[in-house]
Amino acid sequence: MKANKQKYLDSSIQHLKQMLVDQSNELESERKRELVAALRKLKRLKKQPDATREDVYRIVAEVAKAVLDACGSSRQSEGHS
Repeated sequence: MKANKQKYLDSSIQHLKQMLVDQSNELESERKRELVAALRKLKRLKKQPDATREDVYRIVAEVAKAVLDACGSSRQSEGHS
């Protein structure tokens, strides 16, 4: 995998880790599990040198959905406080 691609994956992994440990982000346990699963997918992708574009796009879409779901969940819990 090229250095730039590696850098972008590393950055994405760090952002997901930060979301998981952020104390102000009150995620439901299901959303946390989804983010952990997304994190694992990115780590697997990083180790997969022969990933196809389709694999990359699919994983990016799955990660984006997990993040959006988590953000939506967080916003809903803020509204009920």
